[in-house]
Amino acid sequence: MTPRAQAALLVPPLLLLGACSSLSSTVHDDVPQPHTLAVLPFAGDAPAPTRELARGLFAARLRELGYRLVEPAYVDRVLAENGWLADPDAFTASTLPLAAAIERLGCDGVLVADDLDESHYNLLLLRRQAVTGHLRILDRSGREWWTASHKVATTGGFLLQSGQVLTELRAQGMHGNSAATIALVDGLIEDVAGTLPRDERTAEPTAPGRPLQVGAVAVQRGGDGGTRLLVSATATEGASVWFDLGGDVVGVPMTGIGERFTGAIDVPAGVATATLRVRARDPFGGEQQAEVRQ
Repeated sequence: MTPRAQAALLVPPLLLLGACSSLSSTVHDDVPQPHTLAVLPFAGDAPAPTRELARGLFAARLRELGYRLVEPAYVDRVLAENGWLADPDAFTASTLPLAAAIERLGCDGVLVADDLDESHYNLLLLRRQAVTGHLRILDRSGREWWTASHKVATTGGFLLQSGQVLTELRAQGMHGNSAATIALVDGLIEDVAGTLPRDERTAEPTAPGRPLQVGAVAVQRGGDGGTRLLVSATATEGASVWFDLGGDVVGVPMTGIGERFTGAIDVPAGVATATLRVRARDPFGGEQQAEVRQ
């Protein structure tokens, strides 16, 4: 079954009694096309689940168009650590020091959604709903390379336009949005992404950072026969790093300072510690792993 068909089963389409849309976009040829982008949190009056759904869907479209993306979770982490994301509902790119943020995120541009709004109008049996958005891609000096504004509205039912919405709903737990809102956001993102040029670079940019290297694995024996396992590794600064022992002992997080990461776990007696695997995921989604035999 295709993703579109699966999405249709998840959110059965109703009769579309009426719909309207308005779309405008501009590409500024005097600004270089970015190749690596960070999708900032979406701002606007739409509820948080709606804004987060739109952000995830647009990130998926950018990847399909060939752009290399900083992972949204890493974007939020960098913004929060630098005091730029104290309150996600109050976030606005207008107060963000773009040059500093882009440098710390390791990209050459950001996607900004200034106003993602959702409105409802009900009169007797008539129900009208609309989603509007204004999106921009900026370089570190704040220059616009691409900008688009769009409004999608329906009177009555709803229809899904893409299968990608199903993947994004699963990633977010399928909660927080009505079926009509999901369909409108899906339509808006599908239309707006269609105005973006593909990234036609001929060579894949070199992934930032260093390869994963696992250092010493220290083992301490406890008096009860248990084992205290200490693991160290070096990886790209800002990476997410874990180690596995197999079985049920998987995904033990490792914390880092710079490029050095450490983790520890108390292993019950009888659990094998002869082999462990360390996994790292860099800010651009690249994954590496290393296996260590003691």
